[in-house]
Amino acid sequence: NSNRSIGWPAICTTINSRLVSTMLNAQTELTAPSVAVPSISAEPLLEIRDATVIYGAQTALHAFSLKIPQQPATITTIAGESGSGKTTLANGVLGFTVLTSGQILYMGQDVATFDRAQQHQYRREVQAIFQDP
Repeated sequence: NSNRSIGWPAICTTINSRLVSTMLNAQTELTAPSVAVPSISAEPLLEIRDATVIYGAQTALHAFSLKIPQQPATITTIAGESGSGKTTLANGVLGFTVLTSGQILYMGQDVATFDRAQQHQYRREVQAIFQDP
């Protein structure tokens, strides 16, 4: 029995980077077309480094860090108890609150150093999705 190639879309489904084939018998070899794989940047899409916000004597956010990669696309949820700093963090990322210390980097650039044009672009690309109360 000689090996044969099977039409790529007709037989296989990509799930979690594994090819699953249910219609192929043991003697059939699957041949995938060569596909250009985009380079994955090591630089995170959004990085929060030791973000701290203090209002008077009250610490609203203490040394919070997070990295969100550019690839693969993800949905990130911040959950916590009332008063844990979720809103303060969101306000910092959106530029509504200035960090007492730490950094927020967008594609490797500190958002605190953005000029007016960069701020405008950042606000177009980074937006909040509000929950329905």
